[in-house]
Amino acid sequence: MRSSARLQTAIELVDKINISTNQSADKIISNHFRKNRYIGAKDRRQISLTLFSIIRNQAKLTWVAGSQSARLLAIAHHTIIENLSKDQILSLFDGSEYGPNSLAENELVFLDKIFKKPPKIEEMPNWCQIEMPEWIMSDLTKKWGSTLFEEMLALNTPAPMDLRVNLLKTDRLLVRDKLEKEGINPKLTQYSSVGLRIEHRVNILGSDLFKNGLVEIQDEGSQLVSLLVDPRPNMLVIDLCAGSGGKTLAMAPIMENTGKIFACDVNEKRLSRLLPRLKRAHVTNVSKVLLTGLDDSFYSDLGSSADRVVVDVPCS
Repeated sequence: MRSSARLQTAIELVDKINISTNQSADKIISNHFRKNRYIGAKDRRQISLTLFSIIRNQAKLTWVAGSQSARLLAIAHHTIIENLSKDQILSLFDGSEYGPNSLAENELVFLDKIFKKPPKIEEMPNWCQIEMPEWIMSDLTKKWGSTLFEEMLALNTPAPMDLRVNLLKTDRLLVRDKLEKEGINPKLTQYSSVGLRIEHRVNILGSDLFKNGLVEIQDEGSQLVSLLVDPRPNMLVIDLCAGSGGKTLAMAPIMENTGKIFACDVNEKRLSRLLPRLKRAHVTNVSKVLLTGLDDSFYSDLGSSADRVVVDVPCS
C-alpha cells in the first residue's frame, strides 16, 4: 500500500472509533483487518501506529482542530506530532484512488493556519497536555496533586509487550536466544521468572514461537499473580474468574501438567477461547466449568477440597 492509502485507512478507522458506542478500538481495528485480508503485515503495523498515535494525542489534536473530524485530526497529527512539511501533507492527501481526497478549502485554510502559527503543547490547557477529559481534571488534581501529570503521561505511553514462556515446552533463555536471532532484543522481566519484555510491538502472533505454544502474550503483573498463588504438582486448583484462561495457562506448567485446574467463568464466550489455547500449549490438566451463578452445584460438589482458589476479580 502507498502511504496515502495507509493514511486513508487510518482516517476511516478513527471515524469508526469516534462514533462507536459499544466496541473498543482494538475490536474495530481487528474486524477491519479481518475483512480486508489484502492488507499486509507491514501495512497493518503502519496503519496501527498512525491510528493509535492519533488516539493517544486526540485531546491535543481536537483542541487544535476545533473538531473531531478524522481528516482534520490527521492533518493536525502529521503537522504537530509527525512534524511533516506542508508539501509532504499535501502529497498524502493526493486524491488518488485509495488515498484521501485532496484537501478542501477549509482544510487548506486550517493547514495554513497551523504553519503560520504552530501550536505549542506547553501552551495548551493542562487537560490537553495530559490527554484527559476536562470535566474530570479538578477531581483528579485533588486526588493526585503534583503527581497527576506524571501519572497521566505514564498511562498514555505505549506499553511494552510482555511474553510468558511456556515451561512445558522450553525455557526463557532459549526463547530469548531465538528472538535475538530474529532481530528482536527482549529483556528478562524484572520480577517474573518466566517472562520476557519487548520494548516495541512486534508480530508475535504470527511467529512460530506463538503458533507452537512456546510463548503467550501476558503482562508481568498477571504472571506474578499466578506465581504468587504457588500452585504445586498434583494440587487441585480453581481459577474462579478464568475468562479465556491466561492465569490457568500460567499455572499449568508450574504444576508440571499434573493435578487438576478448574477454569471457571460465567461467560461462555470468554471461556470458549480457552480450548485452542490449551491445545497450543499442550496443557492437559485443565477442565473448563461454565458457572450459572452463586448457587451453581459446582461449589457444593467440590466442597472444600481445593488446595488453591484464584479469584482475580479486577481482571474480570
